[in-house]
Amino acid sequence: MVRCDAAIADAMMVNVTAQKELESLEIFEAERGRVAFRLDVPQEVLNYHGTIHGGFLATLCEIAAGMAAYSCGVSNVALTSAVNFVKAVGAGPLVVRANTSHEGRSTVIAHCRAETPEGRLVCEATFTLFVLGPLERA
Repeated sequence: MVRCDAAIADAMMVNVTAQKELESLEIFEAERGRVAFRLDVPQEVLNYHGTIHGGFLATLCEIAAGMAAYSCGVSNVALTSAVNFVKAVGAGPLVVRANTSHEGRSTVIAHCRAETPEGRLVCEATFTLFVLGPLERA
């Protein structure tokens, strides 16, 4: 059973930028190398087809990848990403998950997926993150 370690979840929030579209982001799973959060995607991030803009989905996956790396105790930035868009969906609830498959001295690899609350895959992504160093604890 995956649990939500409150200290890890709090530390992960450093990777969430202060923008209106992310206000509803709520972490519900957090442990070393793994994170899951939910949020309500607002109308403002829809494209002209009425579906979530791919750039917003990529941003959510990058946030999740960064959180997964933060949970390993390292500050990081994205080096590379590959995002596969699978299903177009409109505004509403979304779940984003990430887990690490590699935690090295200089890089972390994270795999992400965004899905509907019912579990339908919206997109998946792989990120290589550059390790800047250990997290500084306040």
